[in-house]
Amino acid sequence: MSMNELIENFMATGGHHEPTTTELLAWLKGEMKAGNLENLAGILPRLVRPDLDYTLAIAIHRLFKRVRQGRPASAPNVKIAVLGSITTPQIVDLLDLYLQAGVASHGEP
Repeated sequence: MSMNELIENFMATGGHHEPTTTELLAWLKGEMKAGNLENLAGILPRLVRPDLDYTLAIAIHRLFKRVRQGRPASAPNVKIAVLGSITTPQIVDLLDLYLQAGVASHGEP
């Protein structure tokens, strides 16, 4: 299946069809191993949706972090202070995911 078909199927099911999601994540990880960071930087923001389940959101966030580490900084470094307790890391990861997706989808300044 082509990249566009994988993304279209994922978007159509909202990430709630496990075989589609599994296939897409495997493809994304393959792209990561191949070093196609620019390609992933364009694709990942398209996958972030408000209705992602936590596990899938964190999987996409991990890929976002790896892409961000492998590319020169092109967007402003935005910081948000979060006060919390034991669940703070999970909230911070979700905030970071949606922030990065928003920055990437709206282009560079």
